[in-house]
Amino acid sequence: MNRISPKRKGVDGKDRNLDVIRNYLVKKIKKEIRGRLVSAITKLYPDDALIATEIKNTLHKLLTADVAALKKYTDFYDAKYPDKFYELKGGHWSKTSLGIAIYEAFNYENYREKVLVEVAMMLNVKSCPYCNMHYTLYANEQRPRSVRKLSKFQFDHFFDKSRYPMLSMSFYNLIPSCPMCNQGKSAGQLSLTYHPYHSDIHKLFHFEMQDPLGPYTAARINDEVKIKLVPETGVDTKEFDDYKKMFHLEALYSRHGDVIQEVYDKAYEAPYYLSPSSFSFLGSRTQEYIQRLWLGNYIKPNEIERRPLAKFMQDIWEQASGEKISGKKYKVLP
Repeated sequence: MNRISPKRKGVDGKDRNLDVIRNYLVKKIKKEIRGRLVSAITKLYPDDALIATEIKNTLHKLLTADVAALKKYTDFYDAKYPDKFYELKGGHWSKTSLGIAIYEAFNYENYREKVLVEVAMMLNVKSCPYCNMHYTLYANEQRPRSVRKLSKFQFDHFFDKSRYPMLSMSFYNLIPSCPMCNQGKSAGQLSLTYHPYHSDIHKLFHFEMQDPLGPYTAARINDEVKIKLVPETGVDTKEFDDYKKMFHLEALYSRHGDVIQEVYDKAYEAPYYLSPSSFSFLGSRTQEYIQRLWLGNYIKPNEIERRPLAKFMQDIWEQASGEKISGKKYKVLP
């Protein structure tokens, strides 16, 4: 739920900015895509060939377009070429012959298993930017004579690849996400406010348990509780409802009653247990590390992407204690 920051530390420990990663991707794919477009143009009907030629001539701009430019391109294609790439036929949406030709020229299915795995390694986005509930990990699997590169997540196309096949390999249209969010979103469209390269989604709302006294009762709380996602002041409520409903976030987070109970217990006991004597075995560890150890997750908003449920646990702590855990100054160690 963090904005995917302009500066990234890859799995290999190297620092790169997004321009470097984007340019790496473009260098790997641009020439091949152009060649396939040239070949496709010779086989298309004249009107379709003209459109494909236009796409070929703007290829570099399409691949490198930032978030705002991508939206302009979708508006342009919707206005100028409606139903040219994706059409409703017999009650079902399907790619047109032009749409198929352009999609195959951009070759997303093949690149997903190859160059996009390298991109994932460089981006190193560890938890889903849509939901922060699941890991989105790149990993190296050692084999006897080789290393297998694994990307245990999917790339969501913020702008649907069937409707806009010419954007299927655009860097800023490829969102590392968990399979649940990718499948839940499918061809659905969100406001740019919820584009992970554009916004810190976590700043737009907070999690709130509907029965804040439940964790303090003798019966404690059940595995399933009532969780609401509450938009912050000034947030467009329709856009926000589209976001939370698309990913079923209230229903899914309501299954984490055990996490809520633990966070409430820790918030209640923190003033007593977060003392120097309780953590003397850690030596000179920082206060921040000790608070993270106590919560069981990262404590700062800018660290949410590092581990699933970080946003959720931070918000529930604040509800339980009335203070953000990252802002509470416990005197734990000299």
